[in-house]
Amino acid sequence: MKLAPGDDAWDDLPVGAWWRSGRRIVTAADIDAFADFSGDRFAIHMDDAAAGAMGVRGGVAHGLLVLSLVDGLKNAAPVQMRAVVSLGWEWSFPQRADEGLAAGHDLVPVGLVRLR
Repeated sequence: MKLAPGDDAWDDLPVGAWWRSGRRIVTAADIDAFADFSGDRFAIHMDDAAAGAMGVRGGVAHGLLVLSLVDGLKNAAPVQMRAVVSLGWEWSFPQRADEGLAAGHDLVPVGLVRLR
């Protein structure tokens, strides 16, 4: 069941409900800014030749950058969940500079989560 735009409580929706976020391009400037902010200057993110030596085309975004961007897309989506946490993140690697990023969200059954 594709959800219409709105503000929903996840426990009021059926398992299998889904929605999609908007889309954005991850840029080399995003990767550089994240490296500056986080201090993560691992060569696969900063040096195309080093990335190539590791078997990947350069311009690879940091995993935590991708996770943050996806969370931002989720929070800007027309469908909003009144929920405390998002669990079960999955994505394909690598995310490269100048490639699009979008997020799909599926409501799946989970066990009780206790926050402390």
